[in-house]
Amino acid sequence: MLSFLTTAMLCSAFSNDGPFVVAVVGTVGFFAAVIAWLTNRAKYRQRRLELIEQALRSGNLAPEAQAELARQLRPAAARGWLFSLGWLGAFGGIAWLCLEPRHDQYVAAVVVTVFSFACITLPVALRELESRRA
Repeated sequence: MLSFLTTAMLCSAFSNDGPFVVAVVGTVGFFAAVIAWLTNRAKYRQRRLELIEQALRSGNLAPEAQAELARQLRPAAARGWLFSLGWLGAFGGIAWLCLEPRHDQYVAAVVVTVFSFACITLPVALRELESRRA
């Protein structure tokens, strides 16, 4: 709510540059929110790892629970960026196709859309293979 009021005040102060000011303030606000979220996520991960380490050192756990906690400590495969890239590319490719591209641009738009769909489905397929292997 505060950022909306700030944006409205800036837009009225710079009436000719209103859209630019809105874009700048919105971008700065977005990145501030992302940085806050990443910081909070890092604190949560650190606390979680400390709790798992403490539980493993206590030694009064069942062997199955110890194995599960040890598995939690192994680094997970970083596939989130691939999934995100796939969604961005899929929406971008579909939007590009909606603009009715001509000839080579049409082929490029189809390739981007299909490749992006593959990026979306690949992490799901790999996770399914991992679960079947375990």
